[in-house]
Amino acid sequence: MVKLQPDYSGMMDIVATYAARLALAYESWQMNTQNSKLAYVIGADGKSQASSFEKLFDKIQSGVPAVATGNNLWTKDGKPRWEAFSANLKQNYVAPEMSADMRSIMAEFDSFVGIPSNPNSTKKERQIVDEVNANNVETDTIIDLCVNTLNSGFERVNKMFGLSCKAEKKYPLVLTGGKKGDVE
Repeated sequence: MVKLQPDYSGMMDIVATYAARLALAYESWQMNTQNSKLAYVIGADGKSQASSFEKLFDKIQSGVPAVATGNNLWTKDGKPRWEAFSANLKQNYVAPEMSADMRSIMAEFDSFVGIPSNPNSTKKERQIVDEVNANNVETDTIIDLCVNTLNSGFERVNKMFGLSCKAEKKYPLVLTGGKKGDVE
């Protein structure tokens, strides 16, 4: 008889949707961060050379400052036996953009479930108060829907059982003028 949403769903479907989006973005961020550490690919003439290169690379990646290697990685005239493939790490490193995307997903979630947030948080200049509070009405909408849906169910329950149940917002919307529900 009493429900939170008009379609009988709760909030977990909303939480699950945003959690899946955020998990995918985080996984992509982790992959990009890990892959951006690799600056080159080495070609080897055989398994022995490949194994030597892998051991050399592992030591370098583990922080060993000077690594000695055998002669099989160099030609007789002292040139390296490998050819390096250099990747443009700056171009391929998109983790900062992905971090911004994750913050955006979290801000969308906050707005959707009624948590006021700053929708202009990426703005670099000074923000005026109206810009900081720009999504207050948007964040209040889902809360209004839930309170109204709950009260609709409580009306039926109250009539049937002689009760006086009701739902109300803990923090009423205050935008301007300092009065409850005052919107300009």
